[in-house]
Amino acid sequence: MKSEKQIVLFLKKGSSYNPVQIAARLNEKFSYLGIPVTLPFDEKNANNPLIIFNKGLIEFSMNYFDATFIFDDKKYIDDILSIVEFLEEEGFDFVRFGYISTFIRTKKERELFKKKVFVNPDDYSEEFNLSKYNSILIDSVRVNVWERNLTDNMSKVEFITVIDINTPVNEEYNITSEFLTDFIPSCDKYIDKKIN
Repeated sequence: MKSEKQIVLFLKKGSSYNPVQIAARLNEKFSYLGIPVTLPFDEKNANNPLIIFNKGLIEFSMNYFDATFIFDDKKYIDDILSIVEFLEEEGFDFVRFGYISTFIRTKKERELFKKKVFVNPDDYSEEFNLSKYNSILIDSVRVNVWERNLTDNMSKVEFITVIDINTPVNEEYNITSEFLTDFIPSCDKYIDKKIN
């Protein structure tokens, strides 16, 4: 397990495309993604990916519902925005946004968190799993924010914080590379305040 970020862009309902053609065009234009794998659509598992790039600098997958980017450093944001811009040019219409940041933290950070949150931190064992929900405005966009703080002794991780920012399911936005250029840094500012 490692610290990472994930961007999920949700497609307009009813979107369809030819996965083989899109994978080939992505491979041609963005060699740093690596070699793609394409899979057939499975009606029983409709959320399974149709396109997977998992051998490059950024992990990228796509199905008929969303496009997902997984990366471990903010320096890849410009590359991701270039891919989003390309997908827009190909006619993809993104209407929702999710941004998940996972932080692997230290034992010292865990103990500081326990002292800050629990009335009697010594009453709690080494393991805990706390979730918190909030609805806030970031750049005048209403978003849901889910914050999880947990331990994971199975994975031998001292402390994990996950912050999931997403637009509400019942609201649609025009999610473009231009929108994301400003919105992602605003989300990062909010996340940095929560983590530090």
